[in-house]
This record gives sequence, C-alpha cells and structure tokens, in this order.
Amino acid sequence: MRSRGPDAFSAPLLGGLDIVVVDDEPDARWLLACLLRRAGARVRTASSVREAEQLLAERRPDLLVSDVGMPGEDGRTFLARLREQELEQDLPRLPAVAVSAFANPREHAASRSAGFDLQLDKPVTPNALVQILAGLVRDA
Repeated sequence: MRSRGPDAFSAPLLGGLDIVVVDDEPDARWLLACLLRRAGARVRTASSVREAEQLLAERRPDLLVSDVGMPGEDGRTFLARLREQELEQDLPRLPAVAVSAFANPREHAASRSAGFDLQLDKPVTPNALVQILAGLVRDA
C-alpha cells in the first residue's frame, strides 16, 4: 500500500498556539475548533463579533480565524477595527484568516482589504487548513 503523503495531524503543527475561532454557525465553529485542537492548538470560540472582542480583551491569541458573513457585525468590519486598534495601541499585528462561503476574487480582495492575511473558502479541507495556519504563524 502506497503512502498518500504526510498527514497534517501526524505531528501537532499548531502545538501550543492560542487560536480564536469566530463563526455564528455552531456546526462550522465546532468543526473548526475540533480540527485545530487535533493539530495541537488551544482554541477559544466565539459566536459573534462581540464575543470575539471579549476573548481578545481577556488574552490576545496567536491567530484569529473568522467567518466573514455573520449577522449583526461581519468579520471584515471587525477585523478592520482590530487593525485600527493595533495601530493606535502599538500592538503587534495579529495573523488573521477569513473563512467564507463566498469564493470569488472580489470577496478575497475585500477580505485582504479589511486586513485579513488570506481567505479560505468553505468547505475548508482539514489538512489544508492546518498547513496554511501553521505557515502563516511561522512566517509572522
């Protein structure tokens, strides 16, 4: 039987990283959290921008993963405000990844313009998610 290549979960690629996941959809939030925990991350979850802001105020994470389309305040507005706060308070730039069901170049550009490092399209494949996040934090 041939090997299909290294499994992203064979080693804890996100070992010890503190990651905040923001998604208004409970199943999506749960799945992302499970995948990231399996890769060794400590994960805190929020179902809204307000909850995410509370988590960030309690302890700044190593990485933020946020849905874009949420009721009330969307992920892009949230991140744009976070980027302004980083500048005003001279905080280090928090690596941030948008997750969205809207997969087109215009949506990706809007996410980057808001301050996300990149946008991943739903459904996100587990190995790709872990590899991309590990690379993003490593390169930060």
